[in-house]
Amino acid sequence: MTIIVYIFAFPRTEKCSCSKGEKGACEKCQKNCFFLLKNRARCYIIYMYKYIVCTLACEEDLLEQIYTIPVNEAFDAALVSDTPVCPFCSLFKKLEEDELDIILGASMMEPDIRQKTNDQGFCLDHFKKMLIRRRRLGMGLILESHLAEVKKKLSPTARDLVGGVGTSALAELLALEEDCYVCSRIEKNLSAMTATAVYLYQSDPKFTEKFKGQKMFCLVHFRAMADYAKKKLQKKLFREFYECAFGILDGYLTTLTADVSWFCKKFDYRYDEEPWYNSKDSIERAICFLSGDDGTVEQKKGTNE
Repeated sequence: MTIIVYIFAFPRTEKCSCSKGEKGACEKCQKNCFFLLKNRARCYIIYMYKYIVCTLACEEDLLEQIYTIPVNEAFDAALVSDTPVCPFCSLFKKLEEDELDIILGASMMEPDIRQKTNDQGFCLDHFKKMLIRRRRLGMGLILESHLAEVKKKLSPTARDLVGGVGTSALAELLALEEDCYVCSRIEKNLSAMTATAVYLYQSDPKFTEKFKGQKMFCLVHFRAMADYAKKKLQKKLFREFYECAFGILDGYLTTLTADVSWFCKKFDYRYDEEPWYNSKDSIERAICFLSGDDGTVEQKKGTNE
């Protein structure tokens, strides 16, 4: 940047005011003028840097404000729920339902959305959940163009000349296996909602009390929330945040462990006459806690109680 400024500052056709008619600038004028322009360029760069940082911060604040309503609603619902519920699992479920409805609705005909679904595809879990909705025409249209894109990706390319036959196709297949349009959309929005929860914890006293009153956090979303908070919060506030969140998680884990242990004891004849207490659904709850499920793990017929 300074080189460009230097060239434009000293065109060869101009005369220096102190060089007695000679073309170009004298060495002294060049140094003084170059020093001035360099400082101006530096100030401009600093200004632009601050502008970009400020713009990004404003965009982040705007996103946090957009997600404030659904985050508050999820924490409110979890707070009054009869059974312990992770608010982030509820948010995940809501996001998933919305994305599946959108992709099988009018959005599937939008060129930019169709291009992404063609390129990314879907995981097996979301293929199954899309089929459950029985919108077979929509599924057919999505699969028609997606299969055409897959066929294109499997075609030989210049990479095969260097890496050998199948190099390009195998790389494309690996990327396809690891990608899913719905999963990527959920991850993006849920990450923003996690950031919003951390933001509200430090800026909204009402939400802080709501946060402290939660009954549980699953392991998956506790880790994501704590990891983000560690990067964004000051050390003192993060310690308070972590101890609060971990206390909620640890309390639920203690109760859950006892329930699972009692469930196992109930299959011992010595405990046959004892009540089940709160252990009948402890297996399902343990899976939800460990995996970040939304709490809808179903027990298959033919299994023990």
